[in-house]
Amino acid sequence: MTKTPSLWERFQALKPTSDASAIAAIPCGSCKQHLLVRGDSGEPTLLLATDPRASPRADIRLKHVGVQFDRRFEVAHGDDGSTEVGNFCKFTCDPSGSHLHEYFIELMAATAGTHPGVLSAQATDEVVDMLLELFRKLSLPTDQSVTGLWGELLLMHLAASPGRFIDAWHLRATDGFDFAFSDKRIEVKTTERPSREHAFSLKQVRSGRETDLIASITLARSSSGLSALDLARLIAERSDAAQQAKLWRLVLETLGEDADADGEQRFDVKSASDGLVFVRASDVPAPEVSAGVAVFVTEVRFRSNINALCLNSPVGKTEILGG
Repeated sequence: MTKTPSLWERFQALKPTSDASAIAAIPCGSCKQHLLVRGDSGEPTLLLATDPRASPRADIRLKHVGVQFDRRFEVAHGDDGSTEVGNFCKFTCDPSGSHLHEYFIELMAATAGTHPGVLSAQATDEVVDMLLELFRKLSLPTDQSVTGLWGELLLMHLAASPGRFIDAWHLRATDGFDFAFSDKRIEVKTTERPSREHAFSLKQVRSGRETDLIASITLARSSSGLSALDLARLIAERSDAAQQAKLWRLVLETLGEDADADGEQRFDVKSASDGLVFVRASDVPAPEVSAGVAVFVTEVRFRSNINALCLNSPVGKTEILGG
């Protein structure tokens, strides 16, 4: 059976487009009116089909991306050679940021998928502002390691319904728990060491909610393993358009400048799946803080070895992940 080319493979096969034509493009969105094209220097570019603006908006240039409004492109339709001129908002990834290109095309295709048809000026501004805020964050230090993100993606990948986990996924890396469902919360902890010693905050393990869980994962590096990008692609294949857009936005936001190193950090999925254990957060050994002291202490962080807990008091995986 012939393997279907990935989005990245299809993009790489595109011929570079000129500044006024989009003969070679990947249609995106349910109406196929948005276009993913390859720039003169091989950089990925999204052309969002938009209505002409009543008031012009100045072009925008950030470290990783550039935006141009009301750009006219001649677009080819079908195999008969016919063309049509359309109005687009041009969102381009910097050619020098090659480490972001694979993430960029996934994010842009997913974003286009959630915005069918020709966009109004207001809708275009909302999309552009959201994307610009994301790329501004790429210049900031990341609060989370690649291994932490990989562990969160593993849970989504193993889940019977990855979309349910995407919907419950944190909006900020600083959130107390990685996944917040209506009936429980899950905090993911990863380690490359044999012992399951993880860092916790007292709020995570003494939340007062008996249904809160800790997912402990032991990781093993492997050159034939999967990267965070690989896992995200597998998850996206089983998710709807809105979930894909959230997935890629948070993956890119979480990695930040570490996106450059993601491909070098590959872990064995079977080993990680076998080493995944759920325990109740309230069972994690933690320091005692008296009521008198707690009044003056806003945050307590500590490390705890939960090896014995994982052996003696695990929670069933199927109950959490479905199946």
